[in-house]
Amino acid sequence: MRRLLMTAVCVAAVVLVAVPVRAAEALESPVTHLGLDGDFTSEPAASLPSQGHCDNPLGPVFAAAAVEYRVPLELLLVLGQIGSGFEDRGAVPTVEWGYGVMALRRNKMGGDSLDLAAALTGIDSEDLKTDPAANVRGAAAVLDEYAREERIDRQAGIEAWLPVVIRYAGLDDESSRLFARTVFSLLGRGISTSNSRGEAFSISARWIEIDIDALVPPTLLPEVSPASCGNPDYAPAIWTPAASCNYSTTNSDKDTVIIHVAEGSAAGTISWFRNCSSGVSTQYVVDLDGTVYQMVCEKHIAFHGNAANNRSIGLEHAGYTGDTSHPEAMYVGSAACVRDMCDRWGIAKEKRRQPPGIIGHIDVTECLLSGSHTDPGRGWDWGHYIALVNQTSDPTTFVVESRPGGKNYAHYSEVGSFSDSAVKSNLWDTTAGIGHRLAYSTGGHEAIYRYTPAVTGTYRVFAAWPTSTNASRVVEHVVTHAGGSASIVLDTNADSNPCGRNNWNLLGEFTLTAGVEYRVTQTDATHRDSLVMRCDAVKWERVSASSGNPPTITLHPQPQTVAPGATTTFTVAATGEGTISYRWRKDGANLNDGGHYFGVTTTTLTVSNVDADDVGLYRCAVTNEYGTTLSNEAMLSLQSTGPTEFIVESRSGGQNYANYSETGSWSSSTAKSTAPGVTAGIGSRLAYISTAGQDAIFSFTSSTTGLYEMFVTGPLSTNTPTSAHHIISHADGSTDVHVDQNNNSNAGYSTRWNSLGQYTLDAGGTYTVTITTTGSTAGTGSTALRADAVRWLFISGSVIPPTITQHPVAQNVCLGGAATFTVQATGESTLSYQWQKNQADLTNGPRLAGVTSATLHISPVELEDAGEYRCVVTGDGGSVISNNAALTVAAPPAIVSAVSRKVHGQAGPFDINVSQPTAIESRQSGPTEVIVTFDRLFQLLTGASADVQTSQGTVTSLAPAGHELAVELENAGGPGAVTLSFPGIADAGNASAVATEILCFRVLQADATNDGQVNIFDLVAIRNTLNQPVDAGNFTRDINVDGVINVFDLVATRNRLNTAAMDCP
Repeated sequence: MRRLLMTAVCVAAVVLVAVPVRAAEALESPVTHLGLDGDFTSEPAASLPSQGHCDNPLGPVFAAAAVEYRVPLELLLVLGQIGSGFEDRGAVPTVEWGYGVMALRRNKMGGDSLDLAAALTGIDSEDLKTDPAANVRGAAAVLDEYAREERIDRQAGIEAWLPVVIRYAGLDDESSRLFARTVFSLLGRGISTSNSRGEAFSISARWIEIDIDALVPPTLLPEVSPASCGNPDYAPAIWTPAASCNYSTTNSDKDTVIIHVAEGSAAGTISWFRNCSSGVSTQYVVDLDGTVYQMVCEKHIAFHGNAANNRSIGLEHAGYTGDTSHPEAMYVGSAACVRDMCDRWGIAKEKRRQPPGIIGHIDVTECLLSGSHTDPGRGWDWGHYIALVNQTSDPTTFVVESRPGGKNYAHYSEVGSFSDSAVKSNLWDTTAGIGHRLAYSTGGHEAIYRYTPAVTGTYRVFAAWPTSTNASRVVEHVVTHAGGSASIVLDTNADSNPCGRNNWNLLGEFTLTAGVEYRVTQTDATHRDSLVMRCDAVKWERVSASSGNPPTITLHPQPQTVAPGATTTFTVAATGEGTISYRWRKDGANLNDGGHYFGVTTTTLTVSNVDADDVGLYRCAVTNEYGTTLSNEAMLSLQSTGPTEFIVESRSGGQNYANYSETGSWSSSTAKSTAPGVTAGIGSRLAYISTAGQDAIFSFTSSTTGLYEMFVTGPLSTNTPTSAHHIISHADGSTDVHVDQNNNSNAGYSTRWNSLGQYTLDAGGTYTVTITTTGSTAGTGSTALRADAVRWLFISGSVIPPTITQHPVAQNVCLGGAATFTVQATGESTLSYQWQKNQADLTNGPRLAGVTSATLHISPVELEDAGEYRCVVTGDGGSVISNNAALTVAAPPAIVSAVSRKVHGQAGPFDINVSQPTAIESRQSGPTEVIVTFDRLFQLLTGASADVQTSQGTVTSLAPAGHELAVELENAGGPGAVTLSFPGIADAGNASAVATEILCFRVLQADATNDGQVNIFDLVAIRNTLNQPVDAGNFTRDINVDGVINVFDLVATRNRLNTAAMDCP
C-alpha cells in the first residue's frame, strides 16, 4: 500500500511524557529496568551532559556515517530523533535501555546493538555511550551489518530496510514492529527539529511504499483483554493492553489528566508497560507520529501518578523531558484525546497546579509532594496545548522578566538595592538560564513590571518565582488596573507554599484600557519578614477584548495548478488594528513549517516539490487582538503532464539546427514545409537517390523516460521518392519506415506532420531519425530525396523532478573560518543549482563560491553570514528545494559587565562595578567573588578553575549561570591590580571561539572614598556614617563587611593610611 504519511487521526509528537522508566508510582517499590543494571530513575534533562563544540556538530557526523556504511541518511536521522531527540544523553539510558544519541541497546529483550557496535567499530562500549560521534557511527555500523545479514538491496529504496529497522528496535516482536511503524511513519511525514544546542535537523516528507498499519500486530487490533473496557475509550486509539500486574481493575471516578514524557520511544514504553517487572502503566501512550495506544481502561487505576493515581488518567508521550520543542502533530493529537476524555468525564479543561484539571507529572512532585519527576519539561508549551484542548486560539500574553535576556526586560525596573541570582523558575514561556533578582525583605524595595495593552479588555495577571526555602512568605503585589489598584500578598516560600514555585500564580482578573501603562509592583513596603523577596516574572493574559474589529482581508489566495515536483505559492493580504498574525491551513488543519511547506505563519505560503498529497484546499487564518478572519479557500491541483515536443530542422536558422548532420553530398533548396511549428523561409536540403549512402540525421536527447511519437515533414514537391527510407532509433533498437514524399501520390505531405510511429525512449538517451538515399525508391520524374524537419512528441510517462538524496547539514563555524554546504540530487536531465540564504538567491563574490553548483563555499565567514541556507535544484521535471541548513557563526565571548560581590552580614550582598580599569575594590581581603557577564552563552572547556587565570591569589571555583560566570578568589587582597583572563571560556557552541578579553581592576583595601588613596578623607567618611545601617549608598565604608559601619572599620582604615592603588598594566 503506497502511502505518503502526512496526516493522522489522533496525533501526538516528538517529545512528551515520562512514566515507564521509573519505579512503580503507586507502589513505590524499586524495580530493575528491563531486568538490567539495577534500579533506574529518570533524570531531568537539565542534568544531562551537553557538549557544544564548533568543530564537532552532529550533522556532519550523521552524513559521514551514512556514506561510510552505506546507510540512508534519512533513516539515521529518524533513529536519532527517536533515540534521543539528537541530545547527548551520556550514560543515561532510555526506557528501552538504549544509550547515546542513537539509543544503542543493551537489554534482555533481544537488544544487543551496543555490544555489536563495539565489536564492529572497535570502540569500547562505554565510549559508545558517552561519545556522540562514536555512537552515531556505531549505529550506522549495526544497521550496515543487519543489512548484510538480511541481504538488503540497497538500491531498492528505503522500504527495503524494514527488516533492519525491526531488528534495530531490540524489543519483543510486537513492540519491535510498532517501533518500525514509528520509524517509517516519520520517514513519510518528515522531521524538522533542533536540539538544546540549537543544531537543526530535518528531512522532507516522502512517499513510503509500506502499509504502516500492517505493522500493528494483529493481536493488538480486534480483541481486548477480559478485564478491558470492551472497546477503546477513545475511539481512534489502538488497544494495546498493559500487563494486568501493572494496574488495578478497581473502578474509580476521574477528575484529573496527567501529562508525562517517557524518556524513550513509544514502542519501548509499551514493551515496558507489558512487563510485570516495571510495576507502572498509563492509560494512554502517544507516539511521535500521533498514533495513540490505549493500554489501561480509563475507569481502572493505572500506576503513574503516585498520590493521584485513583483520580487520574495518564498520557505517556514518546520523547524526552529535556526536549526544547514538540511537533505540532503531537500537540494536536494528544489534545484531541484529552478533549474527548474531559468531555466524557467532566474534567476541567484547564492547566492547573494540582487536581482536579489537567496537570503535569512535575505538579504531582511539587504540589502533592509525591515522587521526584519533572516531566513534561519546560519545552512543553502549556498555553498552546490547553488552547488546542479547548479548540481556541492561543492566548495573547505579555511576559516581563527581571534579568537581561529575558522577555520584555526593558519593561522592568527597581527601587532599592537588589542582587542577581542564578536560580530561575521552570516555566515554558520564560527564558531558561537567565536567573532572577532578589532583595532581603527589610523595606524600601520595589520590583516594577510594566505593560501597556493595545486592546481594551479583561486580563488575568500572574506572578512567578523559583524554588526557594528562604523566600519571603509575605510578598505584596500591587496591581494597577482601569479601576485603580489591588494589593495581593502571596507566600513565595517553597516550604510553606510548595505549589507556588515554578507556577504562574494568579493575582486576579482586571479590566485594562488600551494605551494606558499598568504595573505590577512587588514590594516590601508594608509586609516584610527579613527573608528574600524573589523577583522573577509577571504575565498579563487577555481573557476578552471589549472593542475593535478583526482583520479585513484585501487579497485572497488564488487557485494554483502546477506540475508534479514544482514549487508554488499562496499569498494573502490583510489590514486591521494592532498586530496581525497569519496561520495557513490545508483542508481545515493548521500547517507547520517543514517537509513541503515554508512560511506557514507569514503572508506567503510556499509549497515545494508538490505531489498528490499536497492537493487540497488552502486558506489563511488572519488574526489580531479582536478576532480571526478566514480567507477564501484556494485549490492546489496537479497538472496532467501534457505532451512536449522537440523539432529539428535541416537549415541554419531553424529550430535545434545543431542537432542536424549529414553524410554524402546534399544541396540546399528554397522549398519549405508549411506544417505547424516550422520556421518559414529557411528552405530545406536535398540529395539524389541515385547515389546510395547519403544520410540526413536528425537527433534528440530525451530527458524523460516514456512513450514518444516521431513525425516528419518536407516541402511541396512532385519529384521526390514515393518510398523515402527513414531509420528511427529508439530504446528497443531501430525501425525502418518508408514515407511517400511525393505530393502527387501523397497530397498534403508538405502541410502536416506525418507520423513515423510511437516508440519508447529512455531518459538520457540520444536518438535519431535518419533519412537516407539507401533503400529509397523513385516515383515519377526525378528522384530528389528531401530532408526538412523531424519532430518528437512526448505522449506518456512521468516528468519527474529531481530527487534530493542528501540535504545540506547545519554548520557551526568560528568567525573567520570556512563553511561548506553540499547538496546531492538525482534526476532524468541535466540539473542546475541555485543556493539561497534566507530564501534569497546568492551570487558569487569575494567570500562566496559555488552558488550555482552542488557545493557552496563561504570563506572567511563573517557574523553577517549567519542564517538559513538551502539549494534550489532544477531539472526538466521542475524544481525541488532542499531542507534549510542553519549557519551559526560563533565569536569569542565578550565581557559586558563585571562586579565584585561581598555579603555585608545581615545587610546582604553589595556589588562594586569593576568593569573598568579605574575601578577599586576597597573592602577587606579584596575581591572574593567576581561576577562576569558575557554577551553570549558560554562553555567551560575543562570545567576546572584553570579555565580562569588571575594575576593575584588563586581561583578556587567557577559557577556558570546563563551569561554569567561567578569566579571565587582567595588571597587577592592586593594592594595592586587584579587581572582575570579566560583561556578556558568559549562560545557555547564553539570550543574554538575562546574569550580573548582581559578584565583588570584595582584593589586597595580601606579606600572608602574610592579615590585611589587611603588617607584622612576615608577616615572622615567612615566617621560621618558611624552606626548607620549599611545600604547601597554607604557600603564601601563597611570595610570589614560585617554589616555595620563601626570603629573596626576606622581601625582597618587607620592601619592602611598612606597606601595607594596601583594602576592596571
